[in-house]
This record gives sequence, structure tokens and C-alpha cells, in this order.
Amino acid sequence: MRIEILDRLFAMGLFFLGLYISVSAPSYGYLSEGNPGPGFFPLWVGILIAGLSIVNFVRSVAGKETLTNEISVPGLLKPALVTLVLVAFVFLADVLGMILACAALVLAIGRIIHPRWDRVFTMKILATAVLFPVAASLAFGTYLGVPLPVGVLGF
Repeated sequence: MRIEILDRLFAMGLFFLGLYISVSAPSYGYLSEGNPGPGFFPLWVGILIAGLSIVNFVRSVAGKETLTNEISVPGLLKPALVTLVLVAFVFLADVLGMILACAALVLAIGRIIHPRWDRVFTMKILATAVLFPVAASLAFGTYLGVPLPVGVLGF
């Protein structure tokens, strides 16, 4: 398969993902007591993903952007897996809650991009998996007053 076709298919896939996020986000609540609600940021991120994907698609079709290197199937595996993990995160955030889903996302992406964990990498990725969701929860949930999805375990 030619690389231009793969680029266009990926752009369209990201467009539909962004569209899905944008359409689903308002159901979480756009505003909550005058503050951004849990659907505020996903709505704008989804719009951004969809918009930039359309720009990429149009540039590819118009010949403004051409890829010169061939991409091998194994070379597509990591981005495809990261994309699947991000899609899973969108669905798991409701079940697990934002904190646990974020921690799982960090660990899964760490495993994909660096399959063999040494001691130093393991410590870094575990620290990131704990500190990032807690910091994000404090920033958005506490400081900004954005109600975050809470999962079955209460996180």
C-alpha cells in the first residue's frame, strides 16, 4: 500500500476519533457552576484533533505535503497501539475514573514505546503514572473545580 494512502486513512481515522470525542464530550457537562465541566476540555481537544486531521488530509490530497520515506508495517505498530490505548482510555475513564484511567494510560504507553523496562525506566514510569494523574486531578478537580469522572472504585 502506498504511503500517501496510509497517511490519508490515518488522517480520516483521527478525524472520526476527534468527531466522536467532540460529540460525546458535552454529555459530561460543558459547564459546572460557572466553571469548566468535565466535558469542556475533551470537547475542545476533539475539535482540535478533527480540525488538524482534516488539514493533514487536505494537504496530502493537494500535494502540499508528500511523504518520501516508506513506512514498514512494524514501524506502524507502535503508533497504532498508542492510538488503540488512547481510544481505550476514552472508554475506560467512565469505568475506572480519570485518575486510574490516566495511570493505566501512562503505563500502557510506557510499555509500548519502551518494551523492555530496566530499573531506572521502571522507576520513572511508575512515578509518572502516580504523580501525573494526581497532579492533573489537583489542577483540574481541585483548583479549577472541574468535576472529573469517578469510577467504580471511587477515584
